[in-house]
Amino acid sequence: MSRTQQASPGLLLVSSHTLLLLLVLSYHHVDAAVSPQPFAQKTEDTLSKFVVLSDPHYDPSLKKTALPKYGQDSSYSLISSAFNSAAKAAPNPEFVILLGDLFPHGPRQDVATDFLHNVTDTIKYLARQAWSNSTNPLVRTPIFTLGNNDIYPSIPDAAGPLVSPQWLSRLAQAWGPPLNTSNTFKLYGYYRVDYVSPEGPTLSILSLNTFIWTLGDVDDDVDNDEDPFEQFFWLDSELENARLDSRKVWIIGHHPPGIDHFSLEPKWRPDYLQRYTDIVSPHIQNDTIAAQLFSHEHYSSMRLLKQKPGKQLAGQKEGLVLVHSSISPIFGNNPTFRVYEFSLESLLPVDFEEWNLQIRNSSEWAALFHSFKLEFGLDHFGAHDVGQWIRGEFDSFAEYANSSLGNSARSNDELCRSRRRLEDCERVVRCMSDSVFREDFRRCSGLGMLPVPAFVFASCFAGVTLVTLGCASFLCCFFFPKHRRNFAV
Repeated sequence: MSRTQQASPGLLLVSSHTLLLLLVLSYHHVDAAVSPQPFAQKTEDTLSKFVVLSDPHYDPSLKKTALPKYGQDSSYSLISSAFNSAAKAAPNPEFVILLGDLFPHGPRQDVATDFLHNVTDTIKYLARQAWSNSTNPLVRTPIFTLGNNDIYPSIPDAAGPLVSPQWLSRLAQAWGPPLNTSNTFKLYGYYRVDYVSPEGPTLSILSLNTFIWTLGDVDDDVDNDEDPFEQFFWLDSELENARLDSRKVWIIGHHPPGIDHFSLEPKWRPDYLQRYTDIVSPHIQNDTIAAQLFSHEHYSSMRLLKQKPGKQLAGQKEGLVLVHSSISPIFGNNPTFRVYEFSLESLLPVDFEEWNLQIRNSSEWAALFHSFKLEFGLDHFGAHDVGQWIRGEFDSFAEYANSSLGNSARSNDELCRSRRRLEDCERVVRCMSDSVFREDFRRCSGLGMLPVPAFVFASCFAGVTLVTLGCASFLCCFFFPKHRRNFAV
């Protein structure tokens, strides 16, 4: 990429017209470099790649040399093929991100030290084998975020604290750098890692412990805490310090904010979701936050993070939340990973390709598409253009909403069949993408205004009738004691 060079004395001999032209061109170049436009990527940006994989759920009990079946977690062979295919698609990425859930589904009481090292050592080994020519520590050991299946115990009724510092310390030591040098991870499960771009500002990747913000997964001690493990305070401080230092920030985590795909209910506690939105929104406006990457649902989607109606001011930017599908096919989904292209100057993701493995029919990974922008007809990849696409009447969004989101072996129609009419699926997916708060989603989707079934009215009527008869019997016994025996049972 060309750089602005300092003028030599010889340039003073050129004509005034030439000098003026050079000054204008120089000024234009510097201005473009200082104020990058997030939704109008400069064609001269230097682009590079990074890889995102999620939810491997490695199960050592499965046959090592065979691919798993739908409904099972990942075998050694599946995780090996995922890393090797990702390395072929991106031989020299800037870094690799692994969005949590290393361990298989099931009770965590059996997670002994040997099992812990078996899982972590296997995944690290397969990553290093896939990128064997790389000396980049952020490739050889992926940047990791804590998932709910990585926490011992992960069952609310299990003995012991919600997140044991002893367990996190063991996990950090088993994984190695940067976890084993991070005090916040060893104590609370969140941390920061920096990537120094060769062409732009430093990128700080903030890895959150989203488990402590979720509904139904936390115990009473933490559930009633306004700031579990002081993670909100840490996030707010990190974002403000990044702004002051002119660093860019990516936020990564396991559970995404917004409406869960399967339950159609929010996964985060409402007050935690509101506080997260309040903290990140100013830093979306000042362009400190360049990306938000999550997973957990074994299903690919994207969401627009913004304040509730009335609180979101006109012209305010929205944040784009990217949700990634899994390697594990336990929920009937095809194993998936993504390769992103991003600008080394602005540190904004500009496009991505999605790869999957249809284990029912093939043992070879294939690109579902090589460019999200080209596949769905977007000029630019960012919250502004994606927002217009989600809220507009575009055939490509209907295709996106009603196809195999997350490269699932089940179509979205099948996922919706038990809940609502098939023609409602597109509207529900659109509302999930545009509304992270429960009341906004239900208002948008109409799920909050569904007619009450007749059996509910019948049940209510029967209940009221029984209560009325019971009260009448009691009054009769009280006021007419001589007839009390007539009501004896």
